[in-house]
Amino acid sequence: MKIVEFEITRQCNFRCKHCYNLSGRKLSNEMSSEDIHIVLEKLSSFGVPEIHVGGGEPLLHKYIFDVIERCTYLFEKTVLETNGTLLNDMNVERLKRSEVNMVRISLDGFEAQHEYLRGASGSFQATLEGIRRSANKLNIQVNTVINRINCKSMEDFVDFIHGLGVSSHRLTLLLPAGRAKNYAELVMSKNEILEVTNNIQLLAKRYVNFEIDYSKLCRKEPTNVMLEKFYVDPAGRVRLYGFVDHTVGNILKDDIFSTISSSENIKQTAQNAADIGKFIEENVKKV
Repeated sequence: MKIVEFEITRQCNFRCKHCYNLSGRKLSNEMSSEDIHIVLEKLSSFGVPEIHVGGGEPLLHKYIFDVIERCTYLFEKTVLETNGTLLNDMNVERLKRSEVNMVRISLDGFEAQHEYLRGASGSFQATLEGIRRSANKLNIQVNTVINRINCKSMEDFVDFIHGLGVSSHRLTLLLPAGRAKNYAELVMSKNEILEVTNNIQLLAKRYVNFEIDYSKLCRKEPTNVMLEKFYVDPAGRVRLYGFVDHTVGNILKDDIFSTISSSENIKQTAQNAADIGKFIEENVKKV
């Protein structure tokens, strides 16, 4: 297992239309600081090399800097995933001292596009300020979820991100999971996905010393994804595929590293993932 996606809290200052795990309010049974450290030690002892700490909005978590510092000690690579709006000077300096390997900041298009998805006026400028404040102090990667409302302007948007001085730009596809199930109009057709992927591949050749990671635009079979990573939610529950709400156990209580390799769990998760593809086929035709 190469990567663990650690969703440290469901608490978030936004209610994004495309949020795959329905973040917003903090869960009533989120792990204590002590339990979090137990989980980190378990993951490290299993030989996990890379951890991504997200949410929700992880910078809202009371012990986030202690967690990040512990992660950078235990794992080869630690990535903080944030919406960037809480990257004030103090938080940037604390992250710099933690030696976090990368901070991945979500920005999903130009102002009108981003704020439609976030449902929050002023969120675009707030995130931009966080990026500009941290770009010369941290290894910043901007993450953009490509969807039907921003795909046509992606070439201009990638160029805009390049101009911010960040190290890389990661592009992913919107999938109809979580809140996005209620917004089928955001889901792209196969032809739209193919078109934007081809355009991005050509665009990537323009830049020097600026990585455009479009690997997530080429969908992998869910069973292959499950061999690479798994997800731990704020209560310790484990999912094999982030976009499928199928829990295979709790890392605090179960021998999770045996459970995740169970053929029955992989089969069930893969079946649920196939339902996502079916949803796309049935709903994209309607929009």
